[in-house]
Amino acid sequence: MLVGRGGGVGETQRDLGITNVSQGTGESGDRTSGDLDAPFRHGRGLLGRLQKHHAVPAVPSDADDVAVVKRRGVGRLKYFALVLETAPARVRAQEHRTVAMSDEELFEGRIVRRRQLSNGHILRRMKKLIVLALAASVASAIVAAQSTSQKHIDAARAAAGADFAGVFNRICTEAVPKTPPEPRPARGANPRPPGPPVRDTWHAEPVQVFDNLYFLGQTEYSVWAIKTSDGLILIDAIFDYSVDDEVAGGLRKLGLDPAQIKYVIISHGHGDHSGGAKYLQDKFNAHVLLTAADWDLLDRSNGSKPRRDMVVTDGQKLTLGDTTVTMYNTAGHTLGTLSTIFPVTDHGTPHVVATWGGTAFNWMANSAPYYTPERPESFWFRTYSDSARRFKEIAAKAGADVLISNHTIFDGSKTKLPLVLARKPGDPNPYVIGKEAVQRYLTVVDECAQAGLTRNQ
Repeated sequence: MLVGRGGGVGETQRDLGITNVSQGTGESGDRTSGDLDAPFRHGRGLLGRLQKHHAVPAVPSDADDVAVVKRRGVGRLKYFALVLETAPARVRAQEHRTVAMSDEELFEGRIVRRRQLSNGHILRRMKKLIVLALAASVASAIVAAQSTSQKHIDAARAAAGADFAGVFNRICTEAVPKTPPEPRPARGANPRPPGPPVRDTWHAEPVQVFDNLYFLGQTEYSVWAIKTSDGLILIDAIFDYSVDDEVAGGLRKLGLDPAQIKYVIISHGHGDHSGGAKYLQDKFNAHVLLTAADWDLLDRSNGSKPRRDMVVTDGQKLTLGDTTVTMYNTAGHTLGTLSTIFPVTDHGTPHVVATWGGTAFNWMANSAPYYTPERPESFWFRTYSDSARRFKEIAAKAGADVLISNHTIFDGSKTKLPLVLARKPGDPNPYVIGKEAVQRYLTVVDECAQAGLTRNQ
């Protein structure tokens, strides 16, 4: 509904010197009943006077015009805007010219006083009204979207508490960037030297976390080794430059044989998790597992990558010796992201581990590998949220009370690993966070995704 200043339709009629143009109008002057031909005839009367005084060409007298008015129920304001918009360009080119009417000119049996009328007066007014209405509508939608988005941010913050501040601060900030965005350092300001980074910047010591689960990662990236009665299963393989030191070397430090690596589950096909897989495949003849979508992703990527090997399907189980790992395709971070459920023990006490295979909203910083006409930004946020909610149910059903990630900042490994090393007999395992906390973690990632989804809706 378009409402003009001071009286809407009535004011526009007075500007034309027209009263009682037709009978039976609906809301805001749109015709809902009465003589639908009347505004059409009166519009032609107006243009007829313009032609008489200023040689303005006529709108073609086609019967279809009347049919259009009848079919669409065009109201007075809309009709006159239609007349002026469809008039030849020569009419609109004279928008600033005025038309003088005679003092005693009759129009619909009434005396019209002398007025100065601009050819483009109605059209300009209609355009202003439309722009104002659209601006108000857009502003209202933005405010509503921001309000909904903020509710999801608040829900994520409440679920995160102090336990999961690392994941909340990272991905909720990605989902709803600051306005205006914080300035980024200029490219080339601190260029990274060629070759692998200096060892001191990434090396971390291996740690036994449970009876049958070991941390073998770097300061920022994780590899988890599951010991079974028939060999080792790894989750992720970090970088090609660090895998020998951290994984093979780390296992030896812990008294384990890297030759016993039988399977390497890659959570997703990004180089910080898959870069070392080729080394493990070549050196120890380990089988490498990814989803079909992320094998394809690796095929399109640069850098070190393994030969295509085992393809994982959603819900597939991998059993080695006395241990079974169940793998789920939790699309979002990538189309083929894998999250897992498996058992561990802590001094003989059983627990269930859930791993969330891909966390960040990478498309917000680098959209090229993600966005297509069929997969815009909303697709990725919605897909991520759906996966988080589904895996939350899976974890609850499995009774998961341990949550680990492939980035040390997301699962709190930066603080938990030192606590494990300092742990004394009888102390709780800092990685056993409880079923409710695992559910809260998955709530955080879901609510942050929902915030991103609703931000632009």
